[in-house]
Formats: sequence, C-alpha cells, structure tokens
Amino acid sequence: PADEQEVPRRDEAKVAGCESEVFFHSEKMPEGRVRVRYAVDNPQGISAMAMAKVLEDGVSNVEPERVAAIPDSLAEELFGQELSMGKGMGLGHMVRMAKEAARDAHERTS
Repeated sequence: PADEQEVPRRDEAKVAGCESEVFFHSEKMPEGRVRVRYAVDNPQGISAMAMAKVLEDGVSNVEPERVAAIPDSLAEELFGQELSMGKGMGLGHMVRMAKEAARDAHERTS
C-alpha cells in the first residue's frame, strides 16, 4: 500500500482469479465513502500494481455515485483487449471489489 498501514494477508482478502498475489482492504469513510487499498505481493505483477494504484487513487474518498459509474471493463479499457483471460479476470475482480466496497459503505449510511 501507499502508506505505512499494512493490507491484511488473509484468504478472505485475496483477490479471486488474480495471477499475482493480490490482497484487498477497505475502510468506511465519512459520508458513505470508502478507502480502498491493495497489496500486490508478486514483484512481476506490474498490471496488478498499476490497477491497484488507479483504484486506490480513483475510488478512495470519492462520491459513491462516481464509483458506481466505473465500468466493469476498466481493465480492458486501460490495458487493451490483448490481456490474457486470466489477467483480465483478476484485474476485473479488483475493480468489482472496489465498487462493492463503495456500494456497501454507501448503503450502511443510507
């Protein structure tokens, strides 16, 4: 993660389908917003690291409506249609986990 706080390395925090060892953590912020963090433990997981940075910066502390508008196809839009099926699935799961965390945080305040 970008800061000194560690992302827990638990099975339930693991991003499903990711070829790299990726873990996800979210925390609720004020006004139904969320902060998301990823840990990519594979030093060769460049696309996963890039997606983690995009999502951490693009989702954290952002209005829930804007997060909901992120397309599920974000990985393909960023990295192109040439992504392998496995890599596309893992990156897609990273996007969906961030969107679900934002939706859940918003619903708990509504």
